Amino acid sequence: MSVRERECLQAMADCGDAQRAAQRLGVSVRTVHNELASVRAKLGVGTTLEAVVWALRRGVVR
Repeated sequence: MSVRERECLQAMADCGDAQRAAQRLGVSVRTVHNELASVRAKLGVGTTLEAVVWALRRGVVR
C-alpha cells in the first residue's frame, strides 16, 4: 500500500467522508476516491468501510 493510500485511509477513518478527507489532505475528492478504489482492490474488499476496518484492526491506521 502506498503512502498516499494510507493517508487516504487515515483521513477516512478520522473524517468519515471523502469530501472532508480531500480537504484535509489538500487533494481533490476524485483523488481520494481513486486512491480508495486502489486500496479496496488490493485488499479484496467491496467497500471503503471494510477497508478502513481492515486497516484499523491491523494497525495500518489509528
